[in-house]
Amino acid sequence: MQHALAREAFALIDSGVGTPEDVDAAVRFGFGFRFLAAGPCLQRDHAGIDVHCAAAATMYPTLANNSEPALILRNKVQAGHLGMKTGRGLFEWDEDSIKREKARYEGLLLAGLELLKNELPKRDKG
Repeated sequence: MQHALAREAFALIDSGVGTPEDVDAAVRFGFGFRFLAAGPCLQRDHAGIDVHCAAAATMYPTLANNSEPALILRNKVQAGHLGMKTGRGLFEWDEDSIKREKARYEGLLLAGLELLKNELPKRDKG
């Protein structure tokens, strides 16, 4: 489902409907816990655009009509702009901004877990 969402998100970017920042805001503030900490664009910079681009090349043919990763992702990989690990992806990164972003991201995920702790299924000890 994450790649199905990303396919649509990057199709919007490729077609000029929105920027990476616009798409992230729409997903983060319109969806549930998984996208609370980061939208699909920021997630790609976290893990590496090349990793997601490779996964997309395998997954997209089974998800929808798009049979290849979004143009913006392919262009970033070709240019060597792979996210945090190269200092540039869909966003610009330096050592300080990476440290701040990783702390922000982890903090939001931990806060979300704290909010949901009573909602998690209890494990049967038997």
